[in-house]
Amino acid sequence: MQLLTSRRIGGGGIGGRVRRTNAAAAAAAAPPPRCDASSPPVPGQNVTPSDRAHLRRALDLARLGLGHTAPNPAVGCVLVAPDGRTVVGEGYHPRAGLPHAEVYALRAAGRAAEGATAYVTLEPCGHHGRTPPCAEALRDARVARVVVGCADPNPLVAGGGGLAALRAAGVAVALADGEEERLCRDLNPEFMARMEAEAEGAAKRRAEGEKEGAARR
Repeated sequence: MQLLTSRRIGGGGIGGRVRRTNAAAAAAAAPPPRCDASSPPVPGQNVTPSDRAHLRRALDLARLGLGHTAPNPAVGCVLVAPDGRTVVGEGYHPRAGLPHAEVYALRAAGRAAEGATAYVTLEPCGHHGRTPPCAEALRDARVARVVVGCADPNPLVAGGGGLAALRAAGVAVALADGEEERLCRDLNPEFMARMEAEAEGAAKRRAEGEKEGAARR
């Protein structure tokens, strides 16, 4: 099995760049399928075995940040060329306040990010926090497709700032299911529980506001 050369940036040597071989890239034998960018992704739809292999590599990267990213989640990102095999950039989120995984991967890829597929363990953020939105960075780099390990329950993302923003920009998106989705969710249990609680609270407040508004009419 041929090993393809890839580059990683981020984490322990923040801003540093190393060359390495990536066995996961060799699992991809064909370009990724075309996805309907206008429709919300159905978990598991248009997710190939090679997509899952690249997500596993992104998970390996994300684990490098475990214990250092709070209150943010640990996230990994892999950028793969249109041939579906060649890894052109990798990154992970090393610490809260520093760039997210997608940004490090895009920096490593440079111009090779155009037309590439991004594999991200968690849905890219679409809101401004301490760092700019990753969904915008992927869009501006002209990434063609984004495959996400699991959706982000953060109401700021789930409300349309993540995958919805990418779809609106014409970027094809796919959402994993099965073991890859479980592994990505289980990577950040405290973050996921906190965001799900915030989403539930936001939904409750919205429902109460709508009820009060209807009562005043």
